[in-house]
Amino acid sequence: MKKNTKVFTEYLPDGQILKVRLMMKYIVNGSRLWNISSAVSKSHRQLNDWEKKRKNKRSTRLSKKMTGTLGPSVFARIIRITRKLYDELKPGDALTFRCESCVPDKQYRVYSKWLLHREKIPWERLPEVRGFFVRKPKQKTFFKDLYKEICT
Repeated sequence: MKKNTKVFTEYLPDGQILKVRLMMKYIVNGSRLWNISSAVSKSHRQLNDWEKKRKNKRSTRLSKKMTGTLGPSVFARIIRITRKLYDELKPGDALTFRCESCVPDKQYRVYSKWLLHREKIPWERLPEVRGFFVRKPKQKTFFKDLYKEICT
């Protein structure tokens, strides 16, 4: 991925809007660390204020909500988008996902059940910050692997 920020917007059946944002946090030795965050609201203005971290009433109200009114279906949509983003990562890059809702402990429990038990992607838990981490492995060449098997 070339851009520093990538945003996905989906319209939910009840009229709410889901916005998932992927932001680059750090670059270390050519590998990038990306952070995923998501929010659900009825207005684009509120979502834009949340995205730009404005200190106003709209932004603070949004930070007190977890998934809007649809709950589990929103969570499933976020996971699908996360899988897409993981597939687009370059080898060596990493994704982080922090639970920053109004009830972070509850969100952390739900995400840990899903990400650690149901996903094929090898997510790691970060309990100190209530988050998750996954790194896309660097691609191995066939000849190096074959050489290691024969010589060891």
